[in-house]
Amino acid sequence: MNNKATYRQFCSTQRDLPIFSQDWYLDAVCEGGDWEVIIIEKGGQIAATLPYFLKRKGPFSYVTMPHLTKFLGPHIIARYRGTKHEAKLIQALIEQLPSLAYFRQNLHYRYTNWLPFYWKGFQQQTAYSYHLSPLGDLTKVYNNIQADYRRQKIAKAETEFGLQLKTDLAIQDFHQVAAQSYQRQKLDFPVSISFLEKLAQATTDHQSGQCFFAVDQEGNIHSAAFLLWDKEAAYLLMIGDDPNYRSSGAGIWLAWQLIQYTSQTLGLNTFDFLGSMIQPIERVRRQFGAQQVAYSSVWRYGAWWWKVLDALRR
Repeated sequence: MNNKATYRQFCSTQRDLPIFSQDWYLDAVCEGGDWEVIIIEKGGQIAATLPYFLKRKGPFSYVTMPHLTKFLGPHIIARYRGTKHEAKLIQALIEQLPSLAYFRQNLHYRYTNWLPFYWKGFQQQTAYSYHLSPLGDLTKVYNNIQADYRRQKIAKAETEFGLQLKTDLAIQDFHQVAAQSYQRQKLDFPVSISFLEKLAQATTDHQSGQCFFAVDQEGNIHSAAFLLWDKEAAYLLMIGDDPNYRSSGAGIWLAWQLIQYTSQTLGLNTFDFLGSMIQPIERVRRQFGAQQVAYSSVWRYGAWWWKVLDALRR
């Protein structure tokens, strides 16, 4: 049995494996390359895994993050985390990587110790996600949202604009609304409609994702969001507003609906905004009362010219 087949079986047994590391999620997002995985066993059982997205540029191979994938990196089973075994297992995973021109991954925030990567010649940058947790007392969560958001955004969206939460619209509708947010910021939308369709179908098949829409009484879509979840948390993968309706505060209202959905329908205790490092977006996360959670982005150059290219891109 090859590593991928073994890993697929492993994924089905791991309750705390993040959605971004699930085999089916990698199948959906690894466009333009393919995913591979390294597996370390102890005592005849899998102790650690390292899935990665392998791409090629001419004769050179490199590893990067797939689109719409916030975290990858090592997964250590619970019994070996935070012990002397964890660092050794991560080093063993790194040692089995193929020869690469470049490697970069964002590690899940569960792994706060990036020293095993440092010892293997990697560099690191700290980034932040934003969590709302716990969600058991939604009244408390709501009261922790900034007052102007509660009064001028959430309440106003319902009383003045009559927004309703919808889930029965097409992925094309989500793409149309979300893409407009990128256009307003003079950015290219990161993925194609076919990519979104494939990912949406995969999350539906595995009951791990859904698109949500803030729609007024005339059927106009004010805001749209793509929510993912696993057994540990829900993740706000993407959210965007129609610029024609930004005054309605629909994006804020929709985020609040998803927080309630996470708690009441999914029965989860953590809502992860997934960043961002962009200042105006970061401010919105804090206005919801979300707390910073640090994670590491690690990289290593295997070819000197790749380092030069990276420097030129900045």
